[in-house]
Amino acid sequence: IAAHQPVVAYFCRLYAIELMMKARQSGNTSPELEKQLLGELGEAEAAKKTLNIASAQGQSTTESFALHVFDGADAADHAARDRESQAAVFRKFYAAALFLDVCAQFYDGELPPDLAEKARYARFRVVQIREGLKQGVPSYPEAPADASAASAA
Repeated sequence: IAAHQPVVAYFCRLYAIELMMKARQSGNTSPELEKQLLGELGEAEAAKKTLNIASAQGQSTTESFALHVFDGADAADHAARDRESQAAVFRKFYAAALFLDVCAQFYDGELPPDLAEKARYARFRVVQIREGLKQGVPSYPEAPADASAASAA
C-alpha cells in the first residue's frame, strides 16, 4: 500500500503502533513485540519527514480510501455469483473493515456512527461469507427492502 497510497500507509502504521502500545501497556509484551514496535516507530518517523502531511489531510485521504475500499467490496458482493468471486469479496470486506478501523484514530479511538456501521457490516459480511464458503453454501447480500418490493410489483 505504501507505494500507491503513502499517506494511508502512514496512518495505518500509526494505528498499528497504537495497538502495539496498548498491548505493551496491558502487559502483553515480548521481545518480538518490542522489536516490531521500535521498527514501526522508526518507519513512521521517516515517513512523516518525507510525506509532510497535515492531520486533516491525512484524515480525509485515509477515510476516502477506506470508504472507496468498502464501496468496492459492497459492489463486488452484489455482483458475486460464484465461489471464487465470493472468496474475493471476503478479502475485500476484510480489508475494508481494517481500513475503517484505522480511521478510529481520528476520533479518539471511537468511529463515528456512519463509519462504525460500515465497519460492522463489513465484519458481518466477512463472517457470513466465510461460513458460507466453509459449508459450501453461497452467501449473497440481501436485497434492500424497497428493491424487493419494487420487483414484486
